[in-house]
Amino acid sequence: MVYEPLVVHFGNIQNVNIYPRALCPIVALMGALALPAQSFISWKIVRLQQSFWIGSVIGMFSAVSFAGSILSAFQIREYQKFTEKRALTFSAVLWLAPGAAADIIIACSLSYSLYKRRTGLRSTDAVLRRIIRLTLQTGLITCV
Repeated sequence: MVYEPLVVHFGNIQNVNIYPRALCPIVALMGALALPAQSFISWKIVRLQQSFWIGSVIGMFSAVSFAGSILSAFQIREYQKFTEKRALTFSAVLWLAPGAAADIIIACSLSYSLYKRRTGLRSTDAVLRRIIRLTLQTGLITCV
């Protein structure tokens, strides 16, 4: 991403303003990779918690995020300069906000599911608390 404008086109100020060619497929690939991962976790949540609504909300957010990433990729291809970045704001928000919301819902619902499964044994509950803490930390980090 940084290599093309700063190394390949070194000294040419006009090329610093142009988006790198690799940005378009990277944006589409990020959305394409997030969709099956979040969909699989939403399916697991439906199976674990017997809650169709939480899984369907996560699935809806991940599908909207995928559509936003594809739209962003097409708009990056259309508007090729950093000065035209304002035209990408809607598609970028449509891509990133639902993905972050899905990650937050996944982290919270998995933590709640683990919290409900406490046994009353101190050693088991201590392990569950550690897993809950790890789930919240990694789940909330991915949405940032």
